[in-house]
Amino acid sequence: MRQSWTDDRLDDLSRRMDERFDHVESEMQRSESRIRTEMSENYVRLREEIAKVHNDTRQMNAEMHAFQRTIIQVGGGMVATLAVTLAGLLVTSV
Repeated sequence: MRQSWTDDRLDDLSRRMDERFDHVESEMQRSESRIRTEMSENYVRLREEIAKVHNDTRQMNAEMHAFQRTIIQVGGGMVATLAVTLAGLLVTSV
């Protein structure tokens, strides 16, 4: 037997659907709020990590420059020593 949909039944169905959609909407708002909070926290942590990497990169760059300067100084000293040695050999062989 087919039931008829009276105005009261339709109103009741509409009310129940509104209640369920209100529930779904509130759940979605809570989820959105939680996700936004997590994203904000993760963004802060990400910025901190990027700052650390940037600082480490600057420190490594400074160390590389110091190492390069040391290599140039040692190489220059070796060239100077070689030049003095060659000059000494030339003077003593004449």
